[in-house]
Amino acid sequence: MMPNGYTNAAMTAAKTNNTLGITFTDTNKCTFDVGLICDATMESGKYTSGPLVQTGTTCNYSTYQTSKDNCSVYSLNALWAFMSKYDWLWGICLIAIGIPLCLAGRKLFSVTLFLIGTLVTMTLILLLFYSTFLTDATEAWVGWVVLISSIILGLAGGFLLFKCQKLGAACIAGWGGFLGGLLLNTTCFSYA
Repeated sequence: MMPNGYTNAAMTAAKTNNTLGITFTDTNKCTFDVGLICDATMESGKYTSGPLVQTGTTCNYSTYQTSKDNCSVYSLNALWAFMSKYDWLWGICLIAIGIPLCLAGRKLFSVTLFLIGTLVTMTLILLLFYSTFLTDATEAWVGWVVLISSIILGLAGGFLLFKCQKLGAACIAGWGGFLGGLLLNTTCFSYA
C-alpha cells in the first residue's frame, strides 16, 4: 500500500516494489501515513526522513523514511506469480485429488497419508527455493524445473509417511488440532 498525499519527488520516484506504506488511524479517523523506502546503497542503521506533510483535513499527516533496513529480506513474489499464472491447473489437480478422498473416507487412509506427505514436502521445498535462491526475474522454465524436482522429492516424503503410518497419523492429528485451535481462537476467543 502506498500512502496518499505525497507530492515529494523522492516519494513519487519510489513508487515501486521497494516501497511499503503504513497507515496509523486513531478513533477520530485521523491518519498518519509513513512510507518506508528501500535504498540498498545506504549503510545499515542509517536513515533519512522526509518532511511531515499535512494531507487533506487538519488531522491527516504523512511522511517517509529512506533506509537500507526498509529493504525486504526475502520475497515469495516469484512463487505467487508462478502459481497465479497457472491457477486453473492447480485447481483442477486439487479437485481431482480431493473428490475421491472426500468420498472414500477411511478406506483411502494410506493414500491420504501419501498425498499429504507429498504436498507438504513439495510446499516446503518450493517455499525454501523461492525465498532463498529464486527472484522475481526467474524464468518460467526454471519454475517448472523446481516444481518437477519438488514433486520428485515430495514423492519421497509421501512414501515416508505411507511407510510410517503411525507417524503420519500423528502429524495429521497434530496439524488438525492446530488448525482447530486457530479456528476456535479466531471465532470465539479473540474478542473476549
